Amino acid sequence: MIDRGEHPWLGLGLAALTLLLWGALPLILKLLLLSLDPFTVTWYRFLLAGALLVPVISYRYGLASPFRLRGAALALAIACILGLCGNYLTYLMGLQRISPGSAQIVMQISPIFVLLGGLILFKESFGRLQWLGVGVLVVGMILFFNQRFTELLSVIDNYGQGVWLIFASAILWGTFMLAQKALLRHLPSASIMALVYWSGVLLFLPLASPGRAVELSTIPLLLLACSVVFTLVSYISFAESLKRMEASRMGALVALTPLITIGMMGLLALHDPTLVPMDPLNELASAGAILVVVGSMCCSLGKE
Repeated sequence: MIDRGEHPWLGLGLAALTLLLWGALPLILKLLLLSLDPFTVTWYRFLLAGALLVPVISYRYGLASPFRLRGAALALAIACILGLCGNYLTYLMGLQRISPGSAQIVMQISPIFVLLGGLILFKESFGRLQWLGVGVLVVGMILFFNQRFTELLSVIDNYGQGVWLIFASAILWGTFMLAQKALLRHLPSASIMALVYWSGVLLFLPLASPGRAVELSTIPLLLLACSVVFTLVSYISFAESLKRMEASRMGALVALTPLITIGMMGLLALHDPTLVPMDPLNELASAGAILVVVGSMCCSLGKE
């Protein structure tokens, strides 16, 4: 049920905040990867986010709530853990190889995967506008990468590896979302996230280098803190906005994230073009980026 309350613009404001934070996060992570490896970045993000969630879980549900799972619920929890852990890691590994803008374009596959998964697993409806959106998104992807088809088909090319890692990240995120949707019957979302974060801390500890943070200068430390805060605040604002807006409209707004990221990259380039280099986009690639966003919006609005 949507609660617009006394402040009908609050939902839109929260959606805009989510959009800005998700648009900025890839740039922050790209800069952070200049100082830390993906395993260590992921470990710290999970550790700090998990620590921030402990008081919330303890106060609202009790710390034991995520550990009462059995049977099918436990299998869903494992799918959530592996899905989000894999998503965080493969996204950073891909981001090392391609620009934040390209990464955000590829990540638009994830909501399509969730919609198709809902169609198959939860027997949800899939309207004509959504099918049209899928087609538009695929065409947009082809146009966006029209200058780099050879690199995409090469498994040894750095750019091609990056795109396929981000593609894997998108599928893993979709897997997490589908498993989470089913698991919400057994646990609240905050408990699910806490379980995933603390499991991720244990899984990545053997591969991470926690001591590296001590050697970081002020700016990388601030970037690391921002990556955690931006992630938590964006998911909270996303959840709160969904209480005040139709999910389809919220999804349509969030679909604009790649354009926000590309725009922020352009602003950053005005300060220092070498900091986060932008991909050279021809007219077809620029049109493709817009089509990807339009296709994603159509999929979100398809049930209206």
